[in-house]
This record gives sequence, C-alpha cells and structure tokens, in this order.
Amino acid sequence: MKRIKTEHHQVISNYQPRDIIGWHDLTEEERAWLDYVKEPDDWRGFRYRGDVYDLGEAMRCDPDSELARAGWQGYYCDSAWAGVVVAYPIDEFGDVGEGIIAGYSMRWRMV
Repeated sequence: MKRIKTEHHQVISNYQPRDIIGWHDLTEEERAWLDYVKEPDDWRGFRYRGDVYDLGEAMRCDPDSELARAGWQGYYCDSAWAGVVVAYPIDEFGDVGEGIIAGYSMRWRMV
C-alpha cells in the first residue's frame, strides 16, 4: 500500500490493476443497486473496497487538476472531501493494459 501526497490530496492505493467486470459477474444484490442500467450487456465496472463502481459513472479529472497531474484519469465522489480515483494502467510504451487501478483520495489541506 502506498500513500502519495500531492499539494492538497492524499491518495492511498496498491496500484494493482483490478479486473473489469460485466453484468454477469454481479450478484443479485449488486444488480439491484444498479437498477438504472438500461443495457446490462454493455455495462462495465469494477470492485474496490467492497463496493461496485460503474465505469460509465466516473467523472473525468480536469487535465490541469492536481489529481490528473498525479496520473489519475477519473474519480467518484464519496463526500466533499474524499472519493475513489481511477486510472487505466499504462506501460512504459504508452499502451493501455488490462484492468483499472483504483485508489482512495482524501483532501487533507484546504486552500
């Protein structure tokens, strides 16, 4: 587990890609939470810290933001101060790998 601090955020992640899952990988209870999904065959998500996240619901990081400069591409808000950040794994040649990397971001310093 790594803790990375930027100017205003702390991110905790093991930086290990998580499997991207489809609708058929979900339990009945998880499907019930995702009752807004209209096309189950097209749904993609991942599990992180005991929860299921819909890849289509991630907010994109502003390219000039502190999180984007730290390598994160999107986020899900848990509160005004914390959330889950995500990025696709990219190798040294710039190729996108399999899975999704997730971390927990907390704002630790207010401006």
